[in-house]
Amino acid sequence: MALQLKTRLLGLFLFVLFAGAIIYDWNLLINYGYFYPKLAGIAPFGALGSLLMIIHPASAGRPNPSDKASKVIGIIVVIIGLIIGGINFYLMHTYQP
Repeated sequence: MALQLKTRLLGLFLFVLFAGAIIYDWNLLINYGYFYPKLAGIAPFGALGSLLMIIHPASAGRPNPSDKASKVIGIIVVIIGLIIGGINFYLMHTYQP
C-alpha cells in the first residue's frame, strides 16, 4: 500500500509539473509570440503518463513481459500521448494572434 501511495504522489507531482509546462508554453506563445517546440510535444505526453500513474499505479515502472494487458495499456498510452502532443504542437505552430 505504501508503494502505491508513493507512486500516486509521484504521479500527482509529475502531472502538476507537466501541466504547468503546458500552461507556461502557451503563455509564452500568447504573450511573447514564441514557444518551445520540444516542450509542446513532450509535456502532454508526460501529463498523460502521470495520469496513468495516478489512476493505475501498478502499471508504473517496467512492464512484466508475460502480462499482455500491461503491454497493451502501455502501447495505447504511448499512441494517445503522441497524438495529443502532436495536436498541441500543431495548434501552437499555427496560432495566429
